[in-house]
Amino acid sequence: MHVLITDDSKAERNLLMFQLRRWAGFCCDLAFSGEKALEMSETNNYEIIFMDQEMKVSGDDKRQLDGHETLQRLRANGVSCLVIMRTTRTNVEDVVLYKKSGADFLLPKSISPSVLKKDILPHLSDLCSESGLNEELKGRMLRAGLINLKGQQIAKPGKGHSSSHPKSKKRRNIDHQLAPTPDPKKHRIIRPEVESTSSTSSTSSTSCKFSTSSKPQLLVSSGSPKR
Repeated sequence: MHVLITDDSKAERNLLMFQLRRWAGFCCDLAFSGEKALEMSETNNYEIIFMDQEMKVSGDDKRQLDGHETLQRLRANGVSCLVIMRTTRTNVEDVVLYKKSGADFLLPKSISPSVLKKDILPHLSDLCSESGLNEELKGRMLRAGLINLKGQQIAKPGKGHSSSHPKSKKRRNIDHQLAPTPDPKKHRIIRPEVESTSSTSSTSSTSCKFSTSSKPQLLVSSGSPKR
């Protein structure tokens, strides 16, 4: 499988190339900028393009495109292959940006090499063929940290929404409104009513009765108890 790795960091390019060659058996081309990726995509038919986000360098005419800008131009040029964003920027705003730009998946750089080796990189070829796609394997890859941008509806953060679960707060508010109000008449606390009896021999015995009164009452009776 022929893939293109686009990253302005030489160390990141070489590391991912090593991992893809060793763990997936891919043939890799390298691009150090968005402009170079556009140039190489015109003469090569790639099956997967890995795209870094932060590649713009101020004052460098050859590095004026970030990852999402490069991706937008690739899609406008008719490049329809699988594009995987490979970046450390994974907050909600960035994920929405990648999705709108035309990315298919997001592979965070924070995923450990052991997880990449075991659960993701060796199975990337399955993502390129819908006919041969193993859904169980795809689910395993997603659980390992690969984010599916095409099959996931991502809501922009706004008022009353959290970044990880945008509907959770609204759901809790609805559940609170629908919860029945406790009826004080049906939820009365039963407190013990203490009754003390004494005998002529100055000995006393105590018995407890249950009452619905709010305070315990102490009842003392005089005289000898009835037999």
